[in-house]
This record gives sequence, C-alpha cells and structure tokens, in this order.
Amino acid sequence: MNVYWPNLTSRADNYRFWNHEYQKHGSCFRQFHSQQRLSYFRETVRRAEPFRHVLDMMFLSRGGILPNDNQGNYYLLGDIEDAIFNHFKSIPRLQCNYSNRGIIQLYEIGFCFDKNGTLRNCNNHFRDFRCCGNKRRVLFPRYS
Repeated sequence: MNVYWPNLTSRADNYRFWNHEYQKHGSCFRQFHSQQRLSYFRETVRRAEPFRHVLDMMFLSRGGILPNDNQGNYYLLGDIEDAIFNHFKSIPRLQCNYSNRGIIQLYEIGFCFDKNGTLRNCNNHFRDFRCCGNKRRVLFPRYS
C-alpha cells in the first residue's frame, strides 16, 4: 500500500488516509464485492498496478512537463491533461490546492472507473474548482 497508494500530503499518516479512502469509496465497492476492508484494499492495489508509474510522472516529462518547486515552472492544465490522456487514453481528474506561499499548484491526479473497474474518462464536474479551465496555469511541485 505504501508503494501504490501513499498519502502525498502527510506521508507519516497513511493509515488515516487509507481509512478516509475506505470510508469514501468502500461503500461503493461493498455493493459489488465482499464487505471486508482487506478485500477492498487488495482489489485496489490489484487495479492500481497499471498506474504504478504515475508516481514517477515519467509520462508527463515526455510532454515537457517537469515538476519543480523553485524554477517557477507553470503549466496549462490542458497540457497536463493532454499528456496524461496521451499515455492512459483517458481524461483524468485534476485537483489543485494552494501552496504555503499562496500559489495554485497541481495537487492530485485521479482516474475514474466504472462500477466494473474499467477505466473511463472523468467528467469535467470532477475537476476541482481551483483547477477551472484548461487555460489555467498551475505550478507542478516536486513530490519529495
């Protein structure tokens, strides 16, 4: 779980993060699968395998998008979305937040699945309000 589903905002507290994710998404999972948490997390890790390299973001660098906190590299959300789509053939869910310096930054890249676990395009209503518009420029911070 630490490899496939880390808490990127507070790496010291993965268990609280995973509990939150189970509370949020496990209810949908329970409608179609076993009621046990262990089954939910095993299935999540199994389905995450094709996305394992998301954490290294190499597919974004092919589109010229590189994480960097100090250089002031800002990217159009549309360019980030295109780079992800070109790799996964699916429109992602992008979330933004504000850095401790008050700068809007890319916070999370999410993928949407149907109830059978098949990757599908995320709808625009999944986009965080801070990430509005493909022409919005955001900082792409380095995960460390």
